[in-house]
Amino acid sequence: MWKRSLSVLLVVILVMGLSGLALAANIAEVYQGGNYNEAYIEQVGDGNTAFLHQEGDSNRSDCSDCDPYFSFPTDGLTQCQHGNNNYAGIDILGSLNNTCQRQEGDGNEATIIIEGNGNTARQLQLGNGNSAGISIIGSSNIAYQYILGSSNRTCQSQEGDGNEATIIIEGNGNTATQHQDGGQTSRITIRDDGVTVRLEGDQNYP
Repeated sequence: MWKRSLSVLLVVILVMGLSGLALAANIAEVYQGGNYNEAYIEQVGDGNTAFLHQEGDSNRSDCSDCDPYFSFPTDGLTQCQHGNNNYAGIDILGSLNNTCQRQEGDGNEATIIIEGNGNTARQLQLGNGNSAGISIIGSSNIAYQYILGSSNRTCQSQEGDGNEATIIIEGNGNTATQHQDGGQTSRITIRDDGVTVRLEGDQNYP
């Protein structure tokens, strides 16, 4: 499995990072421990950084399924970045987790941290200067963040099992935060500019 992870990393650096030879180089790092894992990173542009760290088993990915129209892979560990000076990081301790991050634009940041099994975390950012984070401690949780716009800040934190959280933003300069403690469902939908929302537990906005 180490050979497979290494080959993926080399392909990304060689194919996607050629333009960085003239401008700012792209950086991709993959660390995996466990069995039957695959990691895929796609970066198009300059000055992008992607980090993947995984300890666990049976996680798979296919970046071709991580498209910009809210269609994500059914299982996998995937990061796709198109633009410049973006950062994407995934850190997983567990098995059978499903993660996908896609960013299109410049200066975006996306991070997923998971401790547990059978969780799903997906983030899509189309725009510039956005920041999105998901933190999960538990199992069988679902966290989605879909951001269309610029200069938005979102954060989801889940503790326990069986939570489901969704944030959808279409606009600029918004801030949205969700926290869940177990078996809770929450949804934030913002189609405006300059809105701040914070939800705890089973709550929806608007």
